[in-house]
Amino acid sequence: MWRAVGTNGLPGADLARPCYVVVGVMLCQKLDKESVKVRVMNRLMCLLVLIAMGLSFGSEVCWADEGLGGEDRVGVYEKLDWLAIPKPARVIRMIRPSTQGEIVVQQTLSGLLALQGRERGASWDGLWIEFGIEVYEEWLQIWAERTGAAIEEGEQSVWDLMRRYHEAGLVKGYVLYSETKTVATAEDAGDLSVNIATGLCGVLNAVAVEAGDESRVKAMGLQRLVDCRDKDMGWLYERYGDWFDRKYLMMLPPDLHTSRAMGITSRAMIGIDTNKGGMHEALKRAESGGMMFGWGLNEESVFVEACSKVGMRVSAANHSLNMPILASGALKIEDVLRVDEVERAEAVVDEAGKHYVAFMMSDGDNLCWMMGGFTSDEKWYGAKNRGAIPFGWGMCSRDLLEASPAVWRQNIERLKENETVVDQNGGGYFYVDRMPRKGVEKLAKRFAKTSAVTGVEHVGLFSQRWDSEAAKRSYEIYAKVNAGLKGIFAVQYSPYAAGQGRVIFVGGEAGVKRGIKEGKERGIVPVLSSLTSIWKLPWENEYEGSPKHVAKTIEAWASKKKKRGWERFTWVSVHAWSDFGGGVAGYEAAVRCAALLGDDVEVVSPRRLVEMLRDAKKRETR
Repeated sequence: MWRAVGTNGLPGADLARPCYVVVGVMLCQKLDKESVKVRVMNRLMCLLVLIAMGLSFGSEVCWADEGLGGEDRVGVYEKLDWLAIPKPARVIRMIRPSTQGEIVVQQTLSGLLALQGRERGASWDGLWIEFGIEVYEEWLQIWAERTGAAIEEGEQSVWDLMRRYHEAGLVKGYVLYSETKTVATAEDAGDLSVNIATGLCGVLNAVAVEAGDESRVKAMGLQRLVDCRDKDMGWLYERYGDWFDRKYLMMLPPDLHTSRAMGITSRAMIGIDTNKGGMHEALKRAESGGMMFGWGLNEESVFVEACSKVGMRVSAANHSLNMPILASGALKIEDVLRVDEVERAEAVVDEAGKHYVAFMMSDGDNLCWMMGGFTSDEKWYGAKNRGAIPFGWGMCSRDLLEASPAVWRQNIERLKENETVVDQNGGGYFYVDRMPRKGVEKLAKRFAKTSAVTGVEHVGLFSQRWDSEAAKRSYEIYAKVNAGLKGIFAVQYSPYAAGQGRVIFVGGEAGVKRGIKEGKERGIVPVLSSLTSIWKLPWENEYEGSPKHVAKTIEAWASKKKKRGWERFTWVSVHAWSDFGGGVAGYEAAVRCAALLGDDVEVVSPRRLVEMLRDAKKRETR
């Protein structure tokens, strides 16, 4: 259950609200009995009281206990990261064009219409671009059922639509970019004029037009606002840097156009992590607690660390489609399907001397994968034999809830009773040991608010060094602000299983010693490092290997004598992208590994694993 409190955190705020109502009614009743002068004064006082009522009722809601439940699950979910976009009055379906020029016009027009709908709060037309991907049709239908928005088949060309919205005053002009067909590489992103032009569309209320199409749009009466063909990112920062939203950045190669619309809707600066690509300059201007959409061209640990250091997280949304539509419309809290409505911890009794292991899929922070192949592919959530073993699924629960609630709902509807949802990275991709403390606190508090709605009680956190003091301090922060947090699954960037099954406990006396106030009152939360990983590499060692190799590693771990009872619990990371051939990949790889384990090791869900580990720890400390 939860208790709503005002932003000042005082319980008295709840009692003040009915007082406002009583005083307001009393003042209004006196209006007829006073002179005109007094009546004016009373009206003014009444207005001030009513304003105070509105501020009180509109104050931020803090979840003061473990979560929401039953009759209290009412109201509209307030987005914490993603943009609040009102639902469009209608959605026009359009086929994706064949030329780059038309594709970019379509994307920038889609993003611009959503931006204006967001900022004006008025009715707007949404553009749904058909990519021929079946699962996105499911998301559209679920979204339409939730919002009640009308969907129309669009027969007009991109150019006809652009003309219509220009004549309506929504498109102020165009921004020109080069015809150069760039093939971006890690060393050289090539011509960046299309990225510069796309970013400026959100600033100037324009569409981006390729140089070869300029005569066509000129004939429609559109005015060229900026020519980006000879411009670089330095020019963009100097001239327009302060016009962009510092909370959002987009990282996108100039030859990728699938998600440009969301960059415009969020008025994000668009860069890439190459020399002169603009990303590092953009990060200097970034707001802590913000978000980087997209993905880079270079080593992921480099650009993720750069984002982490300024308090930003990465959302791998570079291939996510139709984001302005799927993220739009108010979401009622009572419509959010909670994991605890489905998850059921197995009735496994902890037997003395026996060992327990859980398997969990990696890469759940990847939003475009979650919205795409994850849900249907038989290697992952679409596996026909799901439920064969207890299992854990990492998911970016807040990104799904805020960017595509349809995906979240379907995932939870299809969750098996012996499966556990673990929030992957607590909201996006970042390294907890590289992020400033204030940034970690912001993300931890957001996770707490989201988990109160979703019912997720476990989080996976990434780091560059899982047991560093900076990482431990971050674990403590998550434990402090999340009363309902049961366990943390720690993953190191390389190797994933650097901790080889070691467990750290946070909260309690340990939290106080690490400088986390109130840590003692929050109880004990285990931080479990992965014992090993099912991962296809040219080598096999104690950190990773095939299902057969990992089964041997688990058995070797189980054969070692343990000093403490809670050391009999561990977990294994299942690398999402490793394919061993013959249908052995993803979920099936874990099933094959589990089948090779002896009677001395039992497979349980991450939820049950944490429950038994915590119970064993409690027995030890009595």
